[in-house]
Amino acid sequence: MASEQSTWYQTHEPTFLKADKSIAELAEIVVFVDGRTETAGIFEFSGVLAEEHGAQLIAVFMQPGPVASPSETFARGEGIVDVIEAHRAQLEGIEASHRTQFEDMVRRHGIRSEWRSLPYFGSDVGVHAHYADLALVARPASWSPSS
Repeated sequence: MASEQSTWYQTHEPTFLKADKSIAELAEIVVFVDGRTETAGIFEFSGVLAEEHGAQLIAVFMQPGPVASPSETFARGEGIVDVIEAHRAQLEGIEASHRTQFEDMVRRHGIRSEWRSLPYFGSDVGVHAHYADLALVARPASWSPSS
């Protein structure tokens, strides 16, 4: 299968590559993840891609929105503070886990990297993709083609 793909690529090289080989160079790759996605696969894929192209890899963690149980929606006074603190602790745990996976992958591949964290409903998500040569977005774990 691998030899078929490399043979196909050699005979079907995209037109934009023939005109100027430097167009295909990737200097900066950005990968977007959040608390609802499985990150190991997308991090490994983006790490291999960054290593192959000598690119810097930037991970952007998009903080997931708060998920409150029905009983938490009735919290008032000091109770709401407890709900907010519990959500904050959960969010910090998710981000720390993702960041650890990212940093482990970066060390294995020996690539330049950066970690960024954006608040829930941050308005500057597009800016991170705009200035990168390639943007990758992790698909939610529950995604299916029929969705």
